[in-house]
Amino acid sequence: MHPGAVQTESSQTTHSMNEASDEVKRATQYITEVGSALHMIVEANQEVSDQIRHIAVAVDEQSAVSADVAKNIEQTLNIAREVETMSAEVMDEVNTIINISRDLSDKTKGFKLERKALPHF
Repeated sequence: MHPGAVQTESSQTTHSMNEASDEVKRATQYITEVGSALHMIVEANQEVSDQIRHIAVAVDEQSAVSADVAKNIEQTLNIAREVETMSAEVMDEVNTIINISRDLSDKTKGFKLERKALPHF
């Protein structure tokens, strides 16, 4: 081969190697950027997972509170029913006392009492 051809070939090889080196650098940069993007995706996924866990805990707590509220409402309803029953029983007793009082009043109408003056204090 002649020296000019070797030099041309050598120059082309050098140029091709420089282009390949530049392509490798660009590919490395793209891979680094893809790695960074994947890292950001993983971090975002972790944040979403954490938020989901927090939401799940809040839902569990809310369920527990709702169960307590339902239990308290049921207890209040039972107490209200007991009070209603007791009120009806008290009204029955009051009506009984009223009837007894009327009966006594009717029976004592014929009695005459001697009135004495009450002492003054």
